[in-house]
Amino acid sequence: MARISEALVATAVGLLIAIPAVAAYNAFQRIVRGILANTDALGHVLLAHLRALPSAAGAEPVAVTAERTAAGSPSSGKTPPTEDSETN
Repeated sequence: MARISEALVATAVGLLIAIPAVAAYNAFQRIVRGILANTDALGHVLLAHLRALPSAAGAEPVAVTAERTAAGSPSSGKTPPTEDSETN
């Protein structure tokens, strides 16, 4: 009979440790998934914003150029200056 009670006590102690551990793990996973979702959304917003900004050389934004090309209207035809083409 002693061995059965020992096994029952060991099982009870294991459950007392395992249940809070699983609850803490699930809470941590929920927090991590939320952070990853927010990071992914922020990345998409940032990329969309960067694609819409004109470059430093004065070229049109990629989104505007793509819309004009799709609509059939020609772009300005200007090429941005390079470092080699600048005169001092």
